[in-house]
Amino acid sequence: MLKKNKVYFPFFIGMLLQMLWMGCNDNPLELPNETYTPQNVGSVKDTTLFAVSDTTYLVQTHLSTDFSDRLLIGTVDNFQARPIMRFTTLPDSALFQEIKIRFVSAGTLSVNPGQAFTATAYPVLNKWESNTDSVWTDYQQNFDASKPLGDVQISTATSDTLYLILNQNGIDEFNAWSSAISNDANPGIILDFSAADFIKYFTSRNSSENPMLVFTYKNSPNDTTVIADSVIATFDAVVYQGAPTPVANRNYASSFAVYNSLYKFDLENFLSKFPGGVEIISANLQLWVDRGNTLLDPHFGADLRVFKLTSEIENSSVVIDSSTSRIIQFSQWSADSSFLEVNSGGERQRLARQIIQPQLIGLQDNKPYGLAVGFLNNNTHYSYFAFYKRNAGSAARRPRLILKYQIPPETRF
Repeated sequence: MLKKNKVYFPFFIGMLLQMLWMGCNDNPLELPNETYTPQNVGSVKDTTLFAVSDTTYLVQTHLSTDFSDRLLIGTVDNFQARPIMRFTTLPDSALFQEIKIRFVSAGTLSVNPGQAFTATAYPVLNKWESNTDSVWTDYQQNFDASKPLGDVQISTATSDTLYLILNQNGIDEFNAWSSAISNDANPGIILDFSAADFIKYFTSRNSSENPMLVFTYKNSPNDTTVIADSVIATFDAVVYQGAPTPVANRNYASSFAVYNSLYKFDLENFLSKFPGGVEIISANLQLWVDRGNTLLDPHFGADLRVFKLTSEIENSSVVIDSSTSRIIQFSQWSADSSFLEVNSGGERQRLARQIIQPQLIGLQDNKPYGLAVGFLNNNTHYSYFAFYKRNAGSAARRPRLILKYQIPPETRF
């Protein structure tokens, strides 16, 4: 009996597998057709949202300029700038014979062809370390205008080296600073001017071409040896005042007096069309530029970025997220140079992933949202943009947000 069972058991198993195989071919499992609809696959679509609210917000009235890589002197439009500097590594008890200060040019900024002007050095009255120190609240009260130390002609040449030669007042002032118990307490000098119609840039101590004090001196009155030496500025900065002259129905982004343009788009209405959610693939902000009321430093150009708002656009104290990981480059001109937009490629994907998509998710918790546009390097050059507002007249110039999106496939399990 055992041998008979061993013969028929494999035959039985084989017949069973054949029946199962035939059953599967005769009656295949039918999947629901809607699983493969284009909507669920996630076809890419696009839409354009127009700004429903926009305004200009003053982020900061004054910035520290002591870490900028450029010094500014002169005036353009409604803006004025004056360099300040201190030299605190003077040789002890030196008797200076000749002193001059070297400045290396780093460009100019003007609206019209500028006329050369005279810059005069004066002694500062109170010690400082930054242009934002309280002693500079009124810069005119912090230097002795009755004691000129020397002067230099400032021209519109973009790449020259200038030397401000100190007169006897200047030499006496530096002798006094050198002979002081601690010459690092000397308050330094300011370069002032009476009139100018352009901005001149010089390299600062934070660049490779520092402002430099070049001098000769003796160690004592009877010393016959004249020593030549030089020291770089220990502190330098720019005291400045002024801001862009506003034009009606324009939003502004500017440096130094830091204005940002703020925008809000109707994301609630967009999201309401997708109860199952939506995935933003690419986002592009476009702003039309009033070129006649815009002033750009030619070296930096459109040095703008898009930031995320973390407060309502209508708040009196707007909060802007300036985290470097969320800064989007906004410096690409249209073909006809009529508007600016987010740089193509990865920047538009970052705007979608890092700002717009999180704001859509935040709408479910009633979190505020919006975009801010401003300069990244706010204390290195003077520039400002005038953008047409949403109600500036022509619908073609309205600020807009172009979104590419897809509807995620439905879950199959």
